Amino acid sequence: MESLNISEYHFSRKIEYLIKKSEDHYFIDTKKSDLFKKCLIITVLRCQKGIHITSPIKNYMNQFQNIEWVEDLKNYIFEDYKVNLTRYDTDFLIFPFNLGDFKLSHYYEGSVSYILDRMINEIYKEYQFYLDKNFINNEIYTHFIYMINRSIFKSPINISIDEKIELNYPFAYQIAKSACVYLEKELNTHIFYQEIGFLALYFQLAIRAKYDAPKIIGIIKTPETSMMKIAEDKMREMFKGDCEIIEVNLSDVGSLDISKCSALISAFPIEEQTDIPVIQLNNIFDNDYIEKRVDEGQRQNLIRNTNVDYSPHFVLEDGEISYETYVSKILNRMKNEGKVNNDFIKKVIDTKKEKFGSDYTFLPHGVNQTSMKFIVDLNIIYSQEINKVLFITVLGIPEKIEDESNYLIVQIYDFLFHVIHLLNQASKNQSIYSILEEIKREGIING
Repeated sequence: MESLNISEYHFSRKIEYLIKKSEDHYFIDTKKSDLFKKCLIITVLRCQKGIHITSPIKNYMNQFQNIEWVEDLKNYIFEDYKVNLTRYDTDFLIFPFNLGDFKLSHYYEGSVSYILDRMINEIYKEYQFYLDKNFINNEIYTHFIYMINRSIFKSPINISIDEKIELNYPFAYQIAKSACVYLEKELNTHIFYQEIGFLALYFQLAIRAKYDAPKIIGIIKTPETSMMKIAEDKMREMFKGDCEIIEVNLSDVGSLDISKCSALISAFPIEEQTDIPVIQLNNIFDNDYIEKRVDEGQRQNLIRNTNVDYSPHFVLEDGEISYETYVSKILNRMKNEGKVNNDFIKKVIDTKKEKFGSDYTFLPHGVNQTSMKFIVDLNIIYSQEINKVLFITVLGIPEKIEDESNYLIVQIYDFLFHVIHLLNQASKNQSIYSILEEIKREGIING
């Protein structure tokens, strides 16, 4: 198809008019328009030889089967070239219009809902986390159809947002990777890596819609009301309106619940002990600083959360590292500490290392029936002999999760993927010891 020269072929005015009309109506760019013209030439040449497509293209969804301009196009093709198109010839002819960039006029009723439901169930098996099915069906359905069609016809998106999305929404990005692995098996076709970031955005929106409450920022009362107003305006600018501003008396700081307040803004240092990150007013105009402080505060508070049994371990080893041996040791230690039982050990799900961007990263997990707490047993094992880091985190997820604790799963996975990101940096240019110092400063490991 690449060698086909469009300029050698001339269409009648009627067909040219329909092509232009479709371009304007559906906002088709030059690339897709050229692709459509090639499909038109190929279809005419093939059908003139009596070679027709007689069966549907598997998993492909044509949204334009009964559209008026398509029917007109088929009639003009018959008038100009004396060929009748089968339904499946038309499917092929129109596929460039089914690759995305505009809202569908109607939904295709078929296997899409089934595939989406299966995908959500597969994500739950791996992460013990349910995406909101109603949100997915309402918001992702159209994108999903285009994604399938692009994969079938080997037409990748021109841009990639993966790096930024993976950094900002690590859990959503990981479940998008897992979803693409499932889809490749289900559809028996390759999913381009550029699709991961866009799919992750939808997953992040689904997570946010179901669990993520607005940030609550406490402004400590002070006689300098004008300065506090500046602080309030800056907070609203930074969080794009997605925050609630409350006034806090200095005497109440020590009794504030971390679940009720994301950060405190103060014009002076706070001596009162609190787990809530305090941002002083002299730093208020540095957005990067504020975001970093809030982010660090959320990680620290996750570690200290009363619903999370967090145990960090750093082990310096000499000799070859065996993943299976260490998982067995970790599980036996957890059993001896009374955190898990034999039933948990038997049912631990071994997540594959290739999904997490490192050859030495593993997140085995299982449902914990012995406790209502989330177990996060984090292990960083450094082998001096082969100069490699083995990262294993055994997760124990309660059998019954209260609604108010459900979002903790997202926070825990985001926390772990942040650690994975730090460790992956060590495999590039930084030494393991400089990375360990950074991890210690963040409070991820002790000592």
